[in-house]
Amino acid sequence: MKFITRPQFVEAIQFTRDNFEEVVKFTNGFASGSHLQGYEEAYCYLYQNDLVVEGDWIVFDEDSNLFKAVLEKDFQAKYEAFEE
Repeated sequence: MKFITRPQFVEAIQFTRDNFEEVVKFTNGFASGSHLQGYEEAYCYLYQNDLVVEGDWIVFDEDSNLFKAVLEKDFQAKYEAFEE
């Protein structure tokens, strides 16, 4: 059998040390514990246990109604920008 993934539109934001407040707003407060200053690489957590490193993307998965962290290289391989 052969399978193809269905086209799916997702909302996403890339985490950087400069946009943590936007990330918190995007995740409805589920992003926390940011380490932005004094660290070589900034990071935060989703749901208090999913590590998000600077450059990673946070994607809202409508099927599970959860936010998930996606490595930048995986995000670039799977998603492309869509302009409405």
